[in-house]
Amino acid sequence: MICPNCHTPMADDARFCTQCGTKLEQSDVDAAPHGKKTARIVVIALAVCAVVIAVVVGCWSRQEQQRQEELAQQAAYQEEHRVIEIAVLLDVPGWDTAAGASRLPIHVTGTDLDGNEVDEVQYVDARGAGLALLQGSYELTVAASPIGADGTIWTVPDAALAIEVTLDGATTSDGSQPAFQLAPIEAQEVTDEEIDAAASCAAEDAAPDAPDANALRGAAVTRRDEAIAAGQARQQEQLEQQQRAARHVVAASYELDLPAYWDGRVDVEVSGDNVTIYSRAYPRLEVCRIFVQNGPTDAMGDIGNASMGDVSLGGGRYACVWATRCGWIIADAYRRNSTDPADYYSQAEADEIVDLQTGGATSYDAIRQEVVESGTGSAVFLVDDFIRGNVTSTIRAR
Repeated sequence: MICPNCHTPMADDARFCTQCGTKLEQSDVDAAPHGKKTARIVVIALAVCAVVIAVVVGCWSRQEQQRQEELAQQAAYQEEHRVIEIAVLLDVPGWDTAAGASRLPIHVTGTDLDGNEVDEVQYVDARGAGLALLQGSYELTVAASPIGADGTIWTVPDAALAIEVTLDGATTSDGSQPAFQLAPIEAQEVTDEEIDAAASCAAEDAAPDAPDANALRGAAVTRRDEAIAAGQARQQEQLEQQQRAARHVVAASYELDLPAYWDGRVDVEVSGDNVTIYSRAYPRLEVCRIFVQNGPTDAMGDIGNASMGDVSLGGGRYACVWATRCGWIIADAYRRNSTDPADYYSQAEADEIVDLQTGGATSYDAIRQEVVESGTGSAVFLVDDFIRGNVTSTIRAR
């Protein structure tokens, strides 16, 4: 420090000049040494800041590197655990989910890449889309048939399909794409159990566009029941055709149709133009007979055996129908208390022949009562009405 009065050099911390006694002020301090001290302080401060910045930058760099590593690990994990959409090849004739059919329920069992057990049902549409799984090993089975909009039910394959799912997709043991084949079941052969299983799985499909399972169940039941009814109608028609064919009798010069009332109860013997009809249950009982002669019948017979009418065949030839009124014959033998073995008939025989000859219009007991009381009666002649109306009337020349 320099005294401003006498210019005598003084110590930096002196307060008065030792030569002239002048009071010294801080502003009189030499500027050069003070400037050097300030510069040193600035340098030190800058160095400290640089160190702090380096430390901060280093910490941030390590944190950023760690963050990037965590992001990379997260991305790798997410990629490994990406849900894989699996396309299934389906051969199901007539099945169309776009037209309102329910989706195919596929039961999935197995383990994913983390070893977690999987046991669930997923649904696949007619394009084979809808199955989605993590990487892993699984078995696929068809849980039940879908239901077509028209009520169609398909067969359900029994075999399970083993698949491996990777990020590249799903393959079977032979490297092929997963596939199922279902065939439509004939409507009349569908069971209640098959319908119930299909409807139950359809009802568990939680997709917002899933069709009404109850409506599909109703369609399946209706389709099955209508098919059964139609089949029964066809069977009935076939039976009736067979019966009509069995009723049709062809002789040399004519043909005729026997009454449906006799179905399965008579046998027919044809020899040229001679036709004889017998009871099948009691072959010795003749229901009626037909033969051909020149000209119509002149003698009409008697109460026991009579003509049931003639039919012209042309050229003066006639088909003549005759019948023994068995009800009267048997009842008369009963009335007379006959001891001739030829007059013996069982009650069952009497009931059967009267029923055949009259088409159920009366009974042997009714005829017997009239014959016992009067020797004849109107019931005896009901044979004529039935045979004329159901046998003679059907004869036509060939």
